Amino acid sequence: REARARGWAASRDEVITGVGSVAAPVPAAAGMPVALAVVFTSPAVDEEAVGAELAAAARRLGAVLGEG
Repeated sequence: REARARGWAASRDEVITGVGSVAAPVPAAAGMPVALAVVFTSPAVDEEAVGAELAAAARRLGAVLGEG
C-alpha cells in the first residue's frame, strides 16, 4: 500500500547482495500500467529521491505515449 500511495517501490538485496532497485509504473489511460521503469541502485543512493524522480519521469512518459 505504501508503494502504491507514493507511486514507486524499492527493494535492496533481494536478488543481488548490495544492489537495490527502484521501480515505478508507466500509467495507462485505463488505469493499468503499460510499462515499468526500473533503476538499479548502490547502497549510497537516496532511494526516496530516486523514487520521486523516477515516478515523475514515468508519469511524463505515460503522457508522451498518450496513455497517461
